[in-house]
Amino acid sequence: MLLGSHAVNLLISVGITVVLGRVLEPGDFGFFALISSLFALASFAMDSGTGSMAVREISRDPSREKELLEGLLGFRRGLGWLIALLIFGWAMLEPSRGRAAVLVGAAFVVPFQAAGGLAPVFQRRQANEGPALITLGGLLLVLLGVMAMAMTQAAGHLFSWLVVTREFLVSRVFRWLAIRRLGYRPRPGLRGRKLGPFFRMAALYGLAILSYQLCFHVDVFMVRALCGEEALGAYAAAFRPMNPMLRVAGLLMLPMLPVIARTALSNRERFVGQVVRSSEVLVGLGGLGAVAAIMLAEDLLQLLYGDKYVSGPLSTVEALRWLAVALAVVFSSTAFTTALLAAGRERWLCILGLCGLAVNVAGNLVFLPTHGFTAAAATTAATEALLASGAIVCLVRTAPVSGIRPIFVLTLAPAAILGFVLYWLPGPSPWRIVAGTLLGLAGLAFLVLGPPGRRLRRTLADLAS
Repeated sequence: MLLGSHAVNLLISVGITVVLGRVLEPGDFGFFALISSLFALASFAMDSGTGSMAVREISRDPSREKELLEGLLGFRRGLGWLIALLIFGWAMLEPSRGRAAVLVGAAFVVPFQAAGGLAPVFQRRQANEGPALITLGGLLLVLLGVMAMAMTQAAGHLFSWLVVTREFLVSRVFRWLAIRRLGYRPRPGLRGRKLGPFFRMAALYGLAILSYQLCFHVDVFMVRALCGEEALGAYAAAFRPMNPMLRVAGLLMLPMLPVIARTALSNRERFVGQVVRSSEVLVGLGGLGAVAAIMLAEDLLQLLYGDKYVSGPLSTVEALRWLAVALAVVFSSTAFTTALLAAGRERWLCILGLCGLAVNVAGNLVFLPTHGFTAAAATTAATEALLASGAIVCLVRTAPVSGIRPIFVLTLAPAAILGFVLYWLPGPSPWRIVAGTLLGLAGLAFLVLGPPGRRLRRTLADLAS
Protein backbone atom coordinates (compact mmCIF):
# COMPACT_ATOMS: atom_id res chain seq x y z
CA MET A 1 0.00 0.00 0.00
CA LEU A 2 2.74 2.45 0.99
CA LEU A 3 4.87 1.87 -2.10
CA GLY A 4 1.82 1.79 -4.36
CA SER A 5 0.62 5.15 -3.07
CA HIS A 6 4.09 6.61 -3.50
CA ALA A 7 4.21 5.37 -7.10
CA VAL A 8 0.94 7.21 -7.73
CA ASN A 9 2.34 10.27 -5.95
CA LEU A 10 5.39 10.12 -8.20
CA LEU A 11 3.25 10.07 -11.34
CA ILE A 12 1.17 13.01 -10.10
CA SER A 13 4.32 14.95 -9.16
CA VAL A 14 5.71 14.40 -12.64
CA GLY A 15 2.39 15.55 -14.11
CA ILE A 16 2.55 18.73 -12.04
CA THR A 17 6.14 19.32 -13.11
CA VAL A 18 5.33 18.82 -16.80
CA VAL A 19 2.50 21.37 -16.74
CA LEU A 20 4.56 23.88 -14.75
CA GLY A 21 7.65 23.43 -16.90
CA ARG A 22 5.72 23.99 -20.11
CA VAL A 23 3.46 26.83 -18.95
CA LEU A 24 5.61 28.92 -16.61
CA GLU A 25 8.60 31.06 -17.40
CA PRO A 26 11.84 29.69 -15.87
CA GLY A 27 11.80 32.29 -13.08
CA ASP A 28 8.26 31.42 -11.94
CA PHE A 29 8.99 27.70 -12.28
CA GLY A 30 12.05 28.16 -10.09
CA PHE A 31 10.08 30.09 -7.47
CA PHE A 32 7.52 27.28 -7.29
CA ALA A 33 10.37 24.83 -6.62
CA LEU A 34 11.78 27.26 -4.04
CA ILE A 35 8.52 27.37 -2.06
CA SER A 36 8.25 23.57 -2.18
CA SER A 37 11.80 23.23 -0.83
CA LEU A 38 11.07 25.87 1.82
CA PHE A 39 8.20 23.82 3.26
CA ALA A 40 10.26 20.62 3.06
CA LEU A 41 13.15 22.18 4.98
CA ALA A 42 10.80 23.74 7.55
CA SER A 43 9.30 20.30 8.17
CA PHE A 44 12.71 18.68 8.59
CA ALA A 45 13.90 21.48 10.88
CA MET A 46 10.80 21.18 13.07
CA ASP A 47 11.25 17.43 13.24
CA SER A 48 14.96 17.69 14.09
CA GLY A 49 15.15 13.92 14.25
CA THR A 50 12.68 13.70 17.11
CA GLY A 51 10.10 11.74 15.10
CA SER A 52 12.34 8.77 14.32
CA MET A 53 13.83 8.85 17.80
CA ALA A 54 10.33 8.83 19.30
CA VAL A 55 9.41 5.78 17.21
CA ARG A 56 12.48 3.99 18.53
CA GLU A 57 11.83 4.96 22.15
CA ILE A 58 8.11 4.15 22.02
CA SER A 59 8.93 0.77 20.45
CA ARG A 60 11.17 0.04 23.42
CA ASP A 61 8.73 1.44 26.03
CA PRO A 62 5.12 1.95 24.78
CA SER A 63 4.10 3.56 28.07
CA ARG A 64 6.03 6.70 27.10
CA GLU A 65 3.95 7.40 23.99
CA LYS A 66 1.70 10.11 25.46
CA GLU A 67 4.43 12.17 27.08
CA LEU A 68 6.64 11.93 24.02
CA LEU A 69 3.89 12.97 21.61
CA GLU A 70 2.92 15.95 23.75
CA GLY A 71 6.55 16.99 24.04
CA LEU A 72 7.04 16.69 20.28
CA LEU A 73 4.02 18.89 19.61
CA GLY A 74 5.21 21.54 22.05
CA PHE A 75 8.72 21.52 20.62
CA ARG A 76 7.51 21.73 17.03
CA ARG A 77 5.07 24.51 17.79
CA GLY A 78 7.77 26.74 19.27
CA LEU A 79 10.24 26.03 16.49
CA GLY A 80 7.53 26.55 13.89
CA TRP A 81 6.86 30.10 15.06
CA LEU A 82 10.58 30.86 14.98
CA ILE A 83 10.84 29.62 11.38
CA ALA A 84 7.72 31.61 10.49
CA LEU A 85 9.37 34.80 11.74
CA LEU A 86 12.45 34.12 9.61
CA ILE A 87 10.30 33.56 6.51
CA PHE A 88 8.36 36.74 7.24
CA GLY A 89 11.64 38.65 7.42
CA TRP A 90 12.65 37.18 4.08
CA ALA A 91 9.30 38.29 2.62
CA MET A 92 10.01 41.87 3.64
CA LEU A 93 13.22 41.78 1.57
CA GLU A 94 11.67 40.17 -1.53
CA PRO A 95 11.50 42.78 -4.34
CA SER A 96 8.46 41.22 -6.07
CA ARG A 97 5.23 42.04 -4.22
CA GLY A 98 3.46 38.96 -5.57
CA ARG A 99 6.20 36.61 -4.41
CA ALA A 100 6.50 38.44 -1.09
CA ALA A 101 2.81 37.75 -0.50
CA VAL A 102 3.40 34.04 -1.12
CA LEU A 103 6.22 34.06 1.44
CA VAL A 104 3.96 35.76 3.99
CA GLY A 105 1.36 33.04 3.38
CA ALA A 106 4.06 30.39 3.86
CA ALA A 107 5.07 32.02 7.16
CA PHE A 108 1.45 31.78 8.34
CA VAL A 109 1.15 28.08 7.41
CA VAL A 110 4.50 26.76 8.71
CA PRO A 111 3.44 26.61 12.42
CA PHE A 112 0.57 24.30 11.44
CA GLN A 113 3.17 21.77 10.32
CA ALA A 114 3.69 21.06 14.02
CA ALA A 115 1.04 18.37 13.50
CA GLY A 116 3.83 16.28 12.00
CA GLY A 117 4.87 15.54 15.58
CA LEU A 118 2.05 12.98 15.62
CA ALA A 119 3.67 10.91 12.85
CA PRO A 120 4.95 8.26 15.34
CA VAL A 121 1.28 7.39 15.99
CA PHE A 122 1.14 5.82 12.54
CA GLN A 123 4.72 4.59 12.23
CA ARG A 124 4.74 2.57 15.46
CA ARG A 125 1.41 0.96 14.61
CA GLN A 126 2.53 0.19 11.03
CA ALA A 127 -0.54 2.16 9.90
CA ASN A 128 0.91 4.38 7.19
CA GLU A 129 -2.06 4.12 4.83
CA GLY A 130 -3.85 7.17 6.26
CA PRO A 131 -0.90 9.58 5.91
CA ALA A 132 -0.22 8.17 2.42
CA LEU A 133 -3.77 8.96 1.32
CA ILE A 134 -3.54 12.46 2.80
CA THR A 135 -0.36 13.11 0.83
CA LEU A 136 -2.02 11.77 -2.30
CA GLY A 137 -4.99 14.07 -1.80
CA GLY A 138 -2.70 17.07 -1.40
CA LEU A 139 -0.90 16.29 -4.66
CA LEU A 140 -4.18 15.83 -6.52
CA LEU A 141 -5.29 19.22 -5.24
CA VAL A 142 -2.13 20.84 -6.61
CA LEU A 143 -2.43 19.02 -9.96
CA LEU A 144 -6.03 20.14 -10.46
CA GLY A 145 -5.13 23.66 -9.38
CA VAL A 146 -2.16 23.83 -11.75
CA MET A 147 -4.28 22.65 -14.66
CA ALA A 148 -7.06 25.15 -13.88
CA MET A 149 -4.63 28.05 -13.52
CA ALA A 150 -2.84 27.05 -16.72
CA MET A 151 -6.11 27.10 -18.65
CA THR A 152 -7.02 30.52 -17.23
CA GLN A 153 -3.48 31.84 -17.88
CA ALA A 154 -3.00 32.97 -14.27
CA ALA A 155 0.06 35.00 -13.31
CA GLY A 156 3.14 32.84 -12.72
CA HIS A 157 3.65 33.64 -9.02
CA LEU A 158 0.06 32.63 -8.21
CA PHE A 159 0.88 28.97 -8.91
CA SER A 160 3.02 28.90 -5.75
CA TRP A 161 -0.08 29.59 -3.65
CA LEU A 162 -1.15 26.03 -4.45
CA VAL A 163 1.80 24.72 -2.40
CA VAL A 164 0.87 26.97 0.52
CA THR A 165 -2.76 25.82 0.40
CA ARG A 166 -1.79 22.16 0.18
CA GLU A 167 0.50 22.36 3.21
CA PHE A 168 -2.22 23.99 5.31
CA LEU A 169 -4.90 21.45 4.41
CA VAL A 170 -2.62 18.42 4.69
CA SER A 171 -1.46 19.51 8.16
CA ARG A 172 -5.00 19.97 9.45
CA VAL A 173 -6.30 16.66 8.09
CA PHE A 174 -3.20 14.81 9.35
CA ARG A 175 -3.75 16.16 12.87
CA TRP A 176 -7.42 15.15 12.83
CA LEU A 177 -6.62 11.61 11.67
CA ALA A 178 -3.84 11.14 14.25
CA ILE A 179 -6.14 12.21 17.09
CA ARG A 180 -8.78 9.75 15.91
CA ARG A 181 -6.19 6.98 15.85
CA LEU A 182 -4.99 7.83 19.36
CA GLY A 183 -8.44 8.19 20.89
CA TYR A 184 -7.44 11.29 22.86
CA ARG A 185 -6.22 14.82 22.18
CA PRO A 186 -2.56 15.35 23.19
CA ARG A 187 -1.81 18.55 25.10
CA PRO A 188 1.31 20.16 23.58
CA GLY A 189 3.96 21.19 26.08
CA LEU A 190 7.35 20.44 27.53
CA ARG A 191 6.92 21.29 31.20
CA GLY A 192 6.84 18.48 33.72
CA ARG A 193 7.50 15.73 31.20
CA LYS A 194 11.21 15.24 31.93
CA LEU A 195 12.10 15.02 28.25
CA GLY A 196 15.49 16.70 28.55
CA PRO A 197 17.46 13.45 28.03
CA PHE A 198 15.30 12.56 25.03
CA PHE A 199 15.83 15.90 23.30
CA ARG A 200 19.55 15.87 24.06
CA MET A 201 19.73 12.42 22.52
CA ALA A 202 17.63 13.52 19.53
CA ALA A 203 19.63 16.70 18.98
CA LEU A 204 22.54 14.87 17.36
CA TYR A 205 20.34 12.84 15.05
CA GLY A 206 18.18 15.88 14.32
CA LEU A 207 21.22 17.83 13.25
CA ALA A 208 22.24 14.89 11.08
CA ILE A 209 18.82 14.65 9.41
CA LEU A 210 18.68 18.39 8.78
CA SER A 211 22.19 18.29 7.32
CA TYR A 212 21.29 15.37 5.06
CA GLN A 213 18.20 17.17 3.76
CA LEU A 214 20.02 20.45 3.30
CA CYS A 215 22.43 18.61 1.02
CA PHE A 216 19.48 18.17 -1.36
CA HIS A 217 17.58 21.42 -0.92
CA VAL A 218 20.26 24.02 -0.24
CA ASP A 219 21.15 23.89 -3.95
CA VAL A 220 17.79 25.45 -4.80
CA PHE A 221 18.51 28.51 -2.67
CA MET A 222 22.15 28.82 -3.71
CA VAL A 223 21.37 28.55 -7.43
CA ARG A 224 18.89 31.40 -7.09
CA ALA A 225 21.34 33.52 -5.12
CA LEU A 226 24.42 32.89 -7.29
CA CYS A 227 23.01 32.19 -10.77
CA GLY A 228 19.64 33.94 -10.93
CA GLU A 229 15.99 32.96 -11.25
CA GLU A 230 16.17 31.62 -14.82
CA ALA A 231 18.98 29.27 -13.85
CA LEU A 232 16.90 28.09 -10.89
CA GLY A 233 14.01 27.33 -13.25
CA ALA A 234 16.32 25.22 -15.42
CA TYR A 235 17.70 23.41 -12.36
CA ALA A 236 14.14 22.78 -11.17
CA ALA A 237 13.41 21.05 -14.48
CA ALA A 238 15.90 18.35 -13.46
CA PHE A 239 15.47 18.53 -9.67
CA ARG A 240 11.69 18.20 -9.44
CA PRO A 241 11.30 14.91 -11.39
CA MET A 242 14.14 13.32 -9.40
CA ASN A 243 13.26 14.56 -5.90
CA PRO A 244 10.18 12.31 -5.31
CA MET A 245 12.20 9.26 -6.43
CA LEU A 246 14.82 9.97 -3.76
CA ARG A 247 12.21 9.33 -1.05
CA VAL A 248 11.35 5.79 -2.22
CA ALA A 249 14.31 4.22 -0.42
CA GLY A 250 13.38 5.92 2.83
CA LEU A 251 9.79 4.72 2.51
CA LEU A 252 10.99 1.14 2.06
CA MET A 253 13.06 1.32 5.24
CA LEU A 254 10.56 3.30 7.34
CA PRO A 255 8.37 0.33 8.40
CA MET A 256 11.49 -1.64 9.35
CA LEU A 257 12.94 0.89 11.79
CA PRO A 258 10.93 -0.01 14.93
CA VAL A 259 11.76 -3.73 14.77
CA ILE A 260 15.33 -3.30 13.54
CA ALA A 261 15.88 -1.07 16.58
CA ARG A 262 14.89 -3.92 18.88
CA THR A 263 16.99 -6.46 16.97
CA ALA A 264 20.03 -4.18 17.21
CA LEU A 265 19.83 -4.48 20.99
CA SER A 266 19.14 -8.20 21.24
CA ASN A 267 20.92 -9.96 18.35
CA ARG A 268 23.64 -8.09 16.50
CA GLU A 269 24.31 -10.85 13.95
CA ARG A 270 20.62 -11.07 13.01
CA PHE A 271 20.51 -7.27 12.84
CA VAL A 272 23.32 -7.16 10.28
CA GLY A 273 21.64 -9.85 8.18
CA GLN A 274 18.39 -7.90 8.12
CA VAL A 275 20.14 -4.71 7.06
CA VAL A 276 22.16 -6.35 4.27
CA ARG A 277 19.13 -8.18 2.85
CA SER A 278 17.11 -4.96 2.99
CA SER A 279 19.77 -3.14 1.00
CA GLU A 280 19.86 -5.63 -1.88
CA VAL A 281 16.66 -4.53 -3.60
CA LEU A 282 17.47 -0.88 -2.93
CA VAL A 283 20.82 -1.22 -4.71
CA GLY A 284 19.08 -2.76 -7.74
CA LEU A 285 16.33 -0.12 -7.83
CA GLY A 286 18.82 2.71 -7.52
CA GLY A 287 21.01 1.32 -10.30
CA LEU A 288 18.03 0.78 -12.59
CA GLY A 289 16.68 4.30 -12.07
CA ALA A 290 20.09 5.92 -12.44
CA VAL A 291 20.96 4.12 -15.69
CA ALA A 292 17.57 4.98 -17.17
CA ALA A 293 17.92 8.68 -16.29
CA ILE A 294 21.53 8.93 -17.46
CA MET A 295 20.97 7.20 -20.79
CA LEU A 296 17.58 8.81 -21.50
CA ALA A 297 18.22 12.29 -20.07
CA GLU A 298 17.82 14.16 -23.37
CA ASP A 299 14.87 12.00 -24.46
CA LEU A 300 13.04 12.47 -21.16
CA LEU A 301 13.54 16.23 -21.04
CA GLN A 302 12.30 16.52 -24.62
CA LEU A 303 9.22 14.49 -23.68
CA LEU A 304 8.52 16.50 -20.52
CA TYR A 305 9.21 20.06 -21.61
CA GLY A 306 9.71 20.11 -25.36
CA ASP A 307 12.84 21.99 -26.46
CA LYS A 308 12.72 24.40 -23.51
CA TYR A 309 15.39 22.76 -21.32
CA VAL A 310 17.16 20.50 -23.82
CA SER A 311 19.59 22.88 -25.49
CA GLY A 312 21.06 26.33 -25.07
CA PRO A 313 22.06 28.08 -21.83
CA LEU A 314 19.08 26.55 -19.97
CA SER A 315 19.88 22.96 -21.01
CA THR A 316 19.53 20.75 -17.96
CA VAL A 317 20.60 17.45 -19.55
CA GLU A 318 23.88 17.18 -17.64
CA ALA A 319 22.25 18.29 -14.39
CA LEU A 320 19.71 15.48 -14.70
CA ARG A 321 22.49 12.95 -15.26
CA TRP A 322 24.38 14.08 -12.17
CA LEU A 323 21.21 13.89 -10.07
CA ALA A 324 20.70 10.35 -11.39
CA VAL A 325 24.11 9.44 -9.97
CA ALA A 326 22.99 10.91 -6.64
CA LEU A 327 19.83 8.79 -6.86
CA ALA A 328 21.81 5.56 -7.19
CA VAL A 329 24.02 6.46 -4.23
CA VAL A 330 21.07 7.37 -2.00
CA PHE A 331 19.30 4.09 -2.72
CA SER A 332 22.47 2.13 -2.04
CA SER A 333 23.12 3.77 1.34
CA THR A 334 19.66 4.26 2.89
CA ALA A 335 19.59 0.85 4.57
CA PHE A 336 22.96 1.57 6.19
CA THR A 337 22.02 5.02 7.53
CA THR A 338 18.77 3.55 8.90
CA ALA A 339 20.80 0.79 10.56
CA LEU A 340 23.07 3.35 12.23
CA LEU A 341 20.02 5.05 13.73
CA ALA A 342 18.60 1.73 14.90
CA ALA A 343 21.93 0.90 16.53
CA GLY A 344 22.03 4.22 18.39
CA ARG A 345 24.88 5.76 16.37
CA GLU A 346 23.39 9.27 16.19
CA ARG A 347 26.75 10.92 16.80
CA TRP A 348 28.28 9.28 13.73
CA LEU A 349 25.29 10.26 11.60
CA CYS A 350 25.61 13.84 12.82
CA ILE A 351 29.30 14.02 11.91
CA LEU A 352 28.61 12.53 8.48
CA GLY A 353 25.75 14.94 7.83
CA LEU A 354 27.71 18.03 8.82
CA CYS A 355 30.70 16.97 6.72
CA GLY A 356 28.44 16.37 3.74
CA LEU A 357 26.75 19.74 4.14
CA ALA A 358 30.12 21.51 4.38
CA VAL A 359 31.29 19.81 1.17
CA ASN A 360 28.03 20.69 -0.57
CA VAL A 361 28.03 24.38 0.39
CA ALA A 362 31.73 24.77 -0.38
CA GLY A 363 31.34 23.08 -3.76
CA ASN A 364 28.42 25.30 -4.70
CA LEU A 365 30.22 28.46 -3.62
CA VAL A 366 33.28 27.55 -5.69
CA PHE A 367 31.72 26.08 -8.82
CA LEU A 368 28.28 27.67 -9.25
CA PRO A 369 29.60 31.10 -10.37
CA THR A 370 31.82 29.55 -13.07
CA HIS A 371 30.00 26.36 -14.13
CA GLY A 372 26.37 27.33 -13.60
CA PHE A 373 23.54 25.29 -12.15
CA THR A 374 24.95 21.99 -13.45
CA ALA A 375 27.63 22.33 -10.77
CA ALA A 376 24.90 22.14 -8.12
CA ALA A 377 23.83 18.71 -9.39
CA ALA A 378 27.42 17.46 -9.60
CA THR A 379 28.10 18.71 -6.08
CA THR A 380 25.01 16.87 -4.83
CA ALA A 381 26.26 13.61 -6.38
CA ALA A 382 29.71 14.06 -4.81
CA THR A 383 28.16 14.84 -1.43
CA GLU A 384 25.96 11.74 -1.49
CA ALA A 385 28.96 9.58 -2.40
CA LEU A 386 30.80 10.94 0.63
CA LEU A 387 27.83 10.30 2.92
CA ALA A 388 27.33 6.76 1.60
CA SER A 389 31.00 5.85 2.03
CA GLY A 390 30.99 7.18 5.56
CA ALA A 391 27.81 5.30 6.46
CA ILE A 392 29.25 2.00 5.25
CA VAL A 393 32.48 2.53 7.20
CA CYS A 394 30.52 3.37 10.35
CA LEU A 395 28.29 0.32 9.99
CA VAL A 396 31.33 -1.94 9.57
CA ARG A 397 32.71 -0.49 12.82
CA THR A 398 29.37 -1.12 14.52
CA ALA A 399 28.98 -4.76 13.50
CA PRO A 400 30.87 -7.25 11.30
CA VAL A 401 29.65 -7.03 7.70
CA SER A 402 30.99 -9.37 5.05
CA GLY A 403 32.22 -8.18 1.66
CA ILE A 404 30.29 -7.87 -1.57
CA ARG A 405 27.93 -10.80 -1.96
CA PRO A 406 27.01 -12.44 -5.30
CA ILE A 407 23.40 -11.35 -4.80
CA PHE A 408 24.46 -7.70 -5.17
CA VAL A 409 25.89 -8.46 -8.62
CA LEU A 410 22.58 -10.10 -9.51
CA THR A 411 20.56 -7.07 -8.38
CA LEU A 412 22.57 -4.84 -10.72
CA ALA A 413 22.00 -7.10 -13.76
CA PRO A 414 18.78 -5.31 -14.88
CA ALA A 415 20.58 -1.94 -14.81
CA ALA A 416 23.50 -3.36 -16.82
CA ILE A 417 21.18 -4.84 -19.47
CA LEU A 418 19.22 -1.59 -19.70
CA GLY A 419 22.39 0.44 -20.16
CA PHE A 420 23.75 -1.92 -22.81
CA VAL A 421 20.56 -1.80 -24.91
CA LEU A 422 20.14 1.98 -24.67
CA TYR A 423 23.78 2.55 -25.55
CA TRP A 424 23.29 0.88 -28.95
CA LEU A 425 19.91 2.43 -29.72
CA PRO A 426 20.30 5.68 -31.70
CA GLY A 427 18.62 8.70 -30.25
CA PRO A 428 17.05 10.80 -29.09
CA SER A 429 13.92 9.02 -30.30
CA PRO A 430 10.60 7.76 -28.92
CA TRP A 431 11.82 4.19 -29.41
CA ARG A 432 14.50 4.70 -26.79
CA ILE A 433 11.87 5.73 -24.25
CA VAL A 434 9.68 2.75 -25.19
CA ALA A 435 12.62 0.36 -24.90
CA GLY A 436 13.74 1.95 -21.63
CA THR A 437 10.23 1.71 -20.19
CA LEU A 438 9.77 -1.94 -21.12
CA LEU A 439 13.21 -2.97 -19.90
CA GLY A 440 12.77 -0.91 -16.76
CA LEU A 441 9.47 -2.63 -15.95
CA ALA A 442 11.06 -6.03 -16.63
CA GLY A 443 13.96 -5.15 -14.34
CA LEU A 444 11.56 -3.98 -11.64
CA ALA A 445 9.62 -7.23 -11.89
CA PHE A 446 12.85 -9.20 -11.54
CA LEU A 447 13.92 -7.23 -8.47
CA VAL A 448 10.52 -7.57 -6.79
CA LEU A 449 9.61 -11.12 -7.81
CA GLY A 450 13.04 -12.68 -8.33
CA PRO A 451 15.69 -13.72 -5.80
CA PRO A 452 16.33 -10.18 -4.40
CA GLY A 453 12.62 -9.63 -3.78
CA ARG A 454 12.15 -13.06 -2.21
CA ARG A 455 15.00 -12.39 0.20
CA LEU A 456 13.46 -9.02 1.10
CA ARG A 457 10.06 -10.60 1.74
CA ARG A 458 11.69 -13.17 4.00
CA THR A 459 13.30 -10.30 5.88
CA LEU A 460 9.95 -8.55 6.25
CA ALA A 461 8.37 -11.78 7.50
CA ASP A 462 11.26 -12.14 9.93
CA LEU A 463 10.70 -8.60 11.17
CA ALA A 464 6.97 -9.16 11.54
CA SER A 465 7.54 -12.29 13.62
